[in-house]
Parts: sequence; structure tokens; C-alpha cells
Amino acid sequence: MISINYDYKNIDLDKLNSLFESIGQCALDKDYLFKMLAGSYNLISLHEGDDIIGFGRTMGDGVIAILFDISVRPDYQKQGYGSMIIRSLENKCKESGVEFTILTTEEHNIEFYERRDYIKQDLSVMFKELNI
Repeated sequence: MISINYDYKNIDLDKLNSLFESIGQCALDKDYLFKMLAGSYNLISLHEGDDIIGFGRTMGDGVIAILFDISVRPDYQKQGYGSMIIRSLENKCKESGVEFTILTTEEHNIEFYERRDYIKQDLSVMFKELNI
């Protein structure tokens, strides 16, 4: 049975890294992960037993929220969990007065988001690492 969690304090960071690695992302430093989770506007994690099978989070300014890290373990994909994560995050944002959600994604995921009414924009993503 799948359980749902909305509290970052209840997320096992090793299990979250395991989820990220299962979809081809690299594992993240635990201190970084904790700061990332604690600073999120909203988050959701889906659990089966001790495993995290899905995850997503948002950050925002109260008007616009950015969806980050929408992830579902490959053996749980195409079963509605990704849609569940997105709907849950969108609903949490609506409850908070957020008017728009945006996200970045890889090319092979565009159709998934278009089916959920996201519109592809021709924008560039810029990145700069700050040496803190």
C-alpha cells in the first residue's frame, strides 16, 4: 500500500538518493538534500514500506511556483504516481494563492507534462554555481 508524506522531516535522505539514482540522477550530499527539503515551498513523497517510490517539491514566491525533482521509481512509472505528485503539488499551490506553476524537464519528458496541460516554452536555462 502506498502512503503519502508531506513533511520533509519524515524523509530518509538515503532512500531519497536511492530514488534519484534509480532515474539516472546522481546522489546528492545529505547536507545539501536537507537544506533543499527544508527550503521547499511544498513537497510530497510516496512510500511503499520503507522505500520512497515517488517525490516532488515546489519553490516559489507566492505567485509563481517552480516544480522540482518530480521523480517516480522506474518500476512504478505509468501507474499514475507522477500525475498524483503533480496534482498534489498544484493543489497545495492553489490553496496558497499561487497562480502559475513552471518547470524544467528533459526532452523525453515533455509529452508527459503536455498531457497535464503544461505548455512548452522556448526558453533557455541558465546556471551558475556560487562558491559558498
